[in-house]
Amino acid sequence: MIRIVGAVLVFGASCALGLFVDKFIKERYKSLCYIHDALSYLAINISSFDMQLKKALINADKSLVREDIFCEIAKSMETLGIKKAWKKTFLDNKSRLCLKDNDINAILPLANTLGTLDRDSEIRCINGIIQSLDVLAIEAKRDCEIKGGLYKKCSVLLGLLIVIMLM
Repeated sequence: MIRIVGAVLVFGASCALGLFVDKFIKERYKSLCYIHDALSYLAINISSFDMQLKKALINADKSLVREDIFCEIAKSMETLGIKKAWKKTFLDNKSRLCLKDNDINAILPLANTLGTLDRDSEIRCINGIIQSLDVLAIEAKRDCEIKGGLYKKCSVLLGLLIVIMLM
C-alpha cells in the first residue's frame, strides 16, 4: 500500500514539474509580447500625442490589460528617477514575468536614453529595443512549441518509469 501511495506521489510530482516548466516558458513568451506592445504604445504616445514621459508610460500600460509594469515605473520615477526606476522595476519583476537574463539585458539599455534625448532619438531607441524583443519573442515562441510539449511528455514518461521501478 505504501508503495502505491509513493508511486502516485512521485508520478504526480513528476507531472507537476513538467507542467510548471511548460507554464514558465509560455509565461515568458506572453511577457515579452506584453513588453513589446507596451513599448510600441509608449513610442506612439511620445511621438503622436506629444506626452510627457510619465503620462506616456501610464497610457502605454492602460492600453494593455495584462500587467502594470509601466505604471509602476511611472510611480517610482518621481523618487528614483527614470533610469533607476526602469532598472529596479524590471529587475524586481523578473521572476514574476518569467524573464531570462537575456530578456532583461535587452530591456535595460532603454533606461539610459528615456528622458535624456529628444523625442526622435527616444523613439529610435525604443524601436531598437522592440526589434531585439522581436527576436527574443520568436525564440520564446519556438521554445513554447518545441520544448513545452517535450517537457510535459518527458515528465510523464519519467514519472511512469519511476513508478515501474518502484513496483
